[in-house]
Amino acid sequence: MQLTKAVAYIVFTADKNAAHQKHQGALEQTVKSLRAMNVDYPDKPK
Repeated sequence: MQLTKAVAYIVFTADKNAAHQKHQGALEQTVKSLRAMNVDYPDKPK
């Protein structure tokens, strides 16, 4: 994930396959909700 003046990483780990499957729906929703945004801020490079 690219932020204005930083980079963020989203990490999902599961110690067992069952834990991964339990949260798979929420993980997919989270990934689908990420989108590109144009952000305007003071001193933005042109």
